[in-house]
Amino acid sequence: MEAETICPTINLNGEDKDKLQGQYQEALDKVRDAIVAVKGIKLHGRDYPNWNDYPKAHKQFLNRVVNPIYDASYYLEDITINLSQQ
Repeated sequence: MEAETICPTINLNGEDKDKLQGQYQEALDKVRDAIVAVKGIKLHGRDYPNWNDYPKAHKQFLNRVVNPIYDASYYLEDITINLSQQ
């Protein structure tokens, strides 16, 4: 089970709320753009001359690209929402 996201807290010694929230929002926007780009990649067995490679390639694609990018999106979204509520 994934641990709860540890979010920054707006305080007098820290970054300005708008600047900090803007940084996370900008990163979230770019990750969302990347998700759209990744969705455009269509893996198909015919692109792998050795058909035994396709299932492995598909699993690698999910583990190395799809899952991490969605994890990044969820993480940045949690922080952005949290900051907006402070």
